[in-house]
Amino acid sequence: MRALTKGLLGIVAAAAIAPLSLGSASAATSTGWIGATPPNASGQTFLTTSTINNSPLSASTRMYTPFGNAVPSGQMGVRARLFKSGALCQITAYNFNSSPASQLSNATAGDCGDGYYNSHGFVRYWNGSDYSEFLTFPSDPLIYPATSSARSTNEQGESKGSAENIKREEDLPDLIEAIGVNGKTGFVKKNDLLADIPATPEQAAAAADPAPRTITVYAADGVTAVDTFRIQ
Repeated sequence: MRALTKGLLGIVAAAAIAPLSLGSASAATSTGWIGATPPNASGQTFLTTSTINNSPLSASTRMYTPFGNAVPSGQMGVRARLFKSGALCQITAYNFNSSPASQLSNATAGDCGDGYYNSHGFVRYWNGSDYSEFLTFPSDPLIYPATSSARSTNEQGESKGSAENIKREEDLPDLIEAIGVNGKTGFVKKNDLLADIPATPEQAAAAADPAPRTITVYAADGVTAVDTFRIQ
């Protein structure tokens, strides 16, 4: 990637959006760091970003002038690219500004099946004699489709749901969706899963090399056993 313009680096770094977790499985948007192109022949620089949204799935790339001033037609071009686990999935043709403008964007449509996706586009800008090309910073990946992380409860009043978006184990639902050793999908109990967490340094030292163990996978009622789950 070309070197960033030093005078703009501090501005764009402060404006960048913090990366999202790879494990996010809910509807979300992730925008990569803002990049600054080198100046063209008239001293004009451009800022660039690439963004991914997983509901609906779309990768977009945007370029714009730092202070909102318009540039003549044909001086900005944007190509959006969507990647699935590093493989190119969707790409747009370059879109150029057909009239004076201060910003320009382009976006993909469609997907290549379930998986992890990110956005990583290109921009072109007129440097006075030909077009210079600049690679945007990539977005962090998001999972598609964007499944809901909402919890529900069973007849016993136990909460159930996914463990994927939970930042602290103490906040896990009572019943955690899991796939057993025989391929049956059900729920493991939070208390069973966390039963080996030590409470003191002495307990931790004694359990420094724990043996594998097996817990029960239950149906949604939290009572009916449907499979077993192995903790390695």
